[in-house]
Amino acid sequence: MRRPDARIHGGIPARGALALAVLGVCVAACSDAPRSLRGAWQNARHRQHPGRLPVHPDTMPDANPERLPGEVDDDPLPGRAGGADTPHTVVLVVLDTVRADHTSACGYDRPTTPTLTALAAEDGATLRCGAVAPATWTLPTHATLFTGVMPEEHGLLRKGQRLDPRHTTLAEQFGARGYATALFSANPVLNEATGLQRGMDHAESPPRLVSPLRGPALAEHVGTWLDTVPERDVFLTVNVFDAHDPYPPIAAGHPFLPEQPVVTLPTQQRQSTHPFWVFLRGELPASRQEAWLATLTNGYDHGVERADRRLSELLEALAMRGRDAHLRLAVTSDHGEHLGEHGLLRHDGPPWETVARVPLVTWQTGEAVAPLPGPEAAPVSLVALTPWLLDGVWPSPMPTPRSMSIRYAGRVPELPFETAVGLWEGSQDKLLWRESAGAQRFDLGSDPGERRPAQPRVDEAARLASAAARVQRARDAAMDEDADPTLSRLLSELGYVDGAEE
Repeated sequence: MRRPDARIHGGIPARGALALAVLGVCVAACSDAPRSLRGAWQNARHRQHPGRLPVHPDTMPDANPERLPGEVDDDPLPGRAGGADTPHTVVLVVLDTVRADHTSACGYDRPTTPTLTALAAEDGATLRCGAVAPATWTLPTHATLFTGVMPEEHGLLRKGQRLDPRHTTLAEQFGARGYATALFSANPVLNEATGLQRGMDHAESPPRLVSPLRGPALAEHVGTWLDTVPERDVFLTVNVFDAHDPYPPIAAGHPFLPEQPVVTLPTQQRQSTHPFWVFLRGELPASRQEAWLATLTNGYDHGVERADRRLSELLEALAMRGRDAHLRLAVTSDHGEHLGEHGLLRHDGPPWETVARVPLVTWQTGEAVAPLPGPEAAPVSLVALTPWLLDGVWPSPMPTPRSMSIRYAGRVPELPFETAVGLWEGSQDKLLWRESAGAQRFDLGSDPGERRPAQPRVDEAARLASAAARVQRARDAAMDEDADPTLSRLLSELGYVDGAEE
């Protein structure tokens, strides 16, 4: 597996590798699929907009029967074709829980993300595999994306909180400019009680981890709403939840993954004999550990692949309505996922690379492209996305990438979450402060797994101490704030426990 910042796949330039990867997936996965899978949507898209939005080889639901209970496979609505005078469209797509190094766009050796790879190869697109999420779970990262301020400033750090009204959201700003605004999220965390729907003319966020929006119906719902505002400028936010646990079952005959059932991680039940809890306690025998982590990784990779398919369906919904003529699009993730690294599973906790590094693709059409500043391998803070989405410009200077986590009041012993902050200084240098270990320095070039910490220099330690103090103050303020009982109850019913925030 190549380093996440690679743009060359096995010596083949990105565009050539893209063609081979998409062809390989389609030959393996599409040969027995209905003819409509291989032709109808792609031909319609090419007739209307030749050379525009890329399409995943598996955009029709019948080709991929694996689904979780509660999912619905519906054919997305065809919509109308757009023209050169299409209104402006700004879209933020969050591929929930997708870590950069498990995307084939960033060099992963499994073809998990052909759509993201294709999108990154388009004219006017930029790929960064070193993007840094501002926090390691959903709520604070989305609040940063929506407000353009870091978590220690907006303060939305734990379940039961609501975004302070003094922070204006992107939707409110776009709405003031006359845009129609909408949010579609299969992740129930992004509900009205959090304040993150403020400014949205339309919002859908079902109160369940598994819902029809976790599947092809997501693009259908987006398309249906777009058809209600055909002449309006649009700001659209979509959270794609397919990579989040429970990891979906893998059907027999999958082109690169073995058949296996759904993988559920029982965060709420604390089942003492379940491998999830046994592993977190450090008690899973080595003889079982390798096989169980492989099963976990297979399920996660299938979820990433499905998330990429949802992206393809969203892009198709936009293209079939002519919404790619004047488009500003960002595709990223809110956090990654632990798959056994550092003895951890799922997400949250200190900002190790596995949960902090996420992919980022930006793409503009119909206007001058503002290039993303800095070297291709340089880390990028997602807080820089907010002004780019709003006005198409990057902040100058670019903010120093950093990420954080907090220790919750109701601590679960098996979940070693703690207050921590990470700073990325240059392509390979990372500073990390944790309650349990103090200040550390990592050379990601020689130690990508963050196993050999070094002592920071005096000036580095001072910067870490300042950042850590801000995070600790924000944590204390969040813990003093009264939690919204309705939101807390909802999240608890969904399995979000203190110390295991989603």
